[in-house]
Amino acid sequence: MTSAAGPGPAPRGAGPPRPGRAREAAVLGGAALVGAVSLGLAATSAAGAPWWRWVLDALVGVGALALLTRRDRFPAAVAAVIVLASTWCSSVLGATVVAVVALASTRRWRPVAAVGALFVASTVVDDVPHGAFARAGEQAVLVAAVYAALVGLGAYLGSRRDLVAALRGRAEATEREQRARVEQAQVAERARIAREMHDVLAHRVSLVAMGSGVLAFRPDLPEQERVAAATAVRDNANLALAELRQVLGVLRQGDAPVPDAPQPTLADVGRLVAEARALGDDVRLDVAAGTRDAVAALPAPTGRDAYRIVQEGLTNARKHAPGAAVRVEVGGSPGGLLTVEVRNGPATRPPSGVVGSGTGLVGAAERARLAGGRLDHGPDAAGGYRLRAVLPWEVDEERDG
Repeated sequence: MTSAAGPGPAPRGAGPPRPGRAREAAVLGGAALVGAVSLGLAATSAAGAPWWRWVLDALVGVGALALLTRRDRFPAAVAAVIVLASTWCSSVLGATVVAVVALASTRRWRPVAAVGALFVASTVVDDVPHGAFARAGEQAVLVAAVYAALVGLGAYLGSRRDLVAALRGRAEATEREQRARVEQAQVAERARIAREMHDVLAHRVSLVAMGSGVLAFRPDLPEQERVAAATAVRDNANLALAELRQVLGVLRQGDAPVPDAPQPTLADVGRLVAEARALGDDVRLDVAAGTRDAVAALPAPTGRDAYRIVQEGLTNARKHAPGAAVRVEVGGSPGGLLTVEVRNGPATRPPSGVVGSGTGLVGAAERARLAGGRLDHGPDAAGGYRLRAVLPWEVDEERDG
């Protein structure tokens, strides 16, 4: 019956899972009703039997109903006991049907066959002692057919239960995979935002630190240069705050899509160098003659990566080698490789005191790797430092078209 269906998958041979309380009450109520009707019909046809026989029959029926509550854990044993009780008691008819269907839903065919033989034999035990051999044979065939129908129903319900459990498991697995993909995308997006925040803020803060250092250690600066340095400190501090607010605003959006703000590209490196020069850095930008005109056609992702790598190189030079001469060299051609190199000499002033996070070069190397290129960095023979990135320069076909 419906006892074969359950809320989740069950291992082969372990019996069906526990049904819900309402379903269980309906199953037991139906079995009790069938048993009561069967007992009433038996009592009517055997009016001369003593009353206590029917009382005992009813008590056995109640016990069979109580035993049905254990059919999920011991389907074969419960079915065997109830089938044996049905040999002499009429009130267990409904319980017998439920027990046989529950056993068949497990599709353990050896216990099913054994209980079936017991089920058929119960009719022979009832008729043979009275000499009704022909009737016993007919009853055995009829009971075997009824038992086969119950087994078919139980097997169908067991298959349906397993199918529902498999579909539910597949749906849950799909949901878990979807949640994992969403979480991975969120982690990747947060990492991208963190990398952009580091690149931008580290650059701005290093400019502020350098400008404030100039004001602190050069009290003899002419008024015009002092005002220019103070203005640069103020402007870079305001830009750092504005960019920080923008990033924090994006992070507060939670799961909302993250809009991509306009990002600087390699064509904006000149402005980056000009900002550094405004604060007194000795920075020179050299763009190869064949590269200068093609930079504007550089694909935006490649141009942004190259810009951030140059920015990281200038920031590191400002923090670790203040006062050193810095050279930025850019070369390459469309369809080939783009090379970006930042070299600085040894420091000529005390360090600025800005503490680095230690992740800037790691992030720059990751940028180059994701773009299909590579990043090399390390001290050079002159006591300075060299950072060199090589990125593939793919041709932007849409722009060329």
